[in-house]
Amino acid sequence: MFGRPSLVVRAAGDTVMPPAHGRRPADLPPRGGLVEIADSYTLIPEDRPERPVEAVKAFVPPR
Repeated sequence: MFGRPSLVVRAAGDTVMPPAHGRRPADLPPRGGLVEIADSYTLIPEDRPERPVEAVKAFVPPR
């Protein structure tokens, strides 16, 4: 199992991947996170390109 912090970013309106497919991998690592991007569907970079960047910046601790 992967033992490092990880972040799962999924689209709230995704009709291809069920919500459980995001929740389960986010729950497995010791510090897993899940961010659901509102107003987005399967292709988050097309729908809301700024939101994944914001999610990663919030998840990664500052140096």
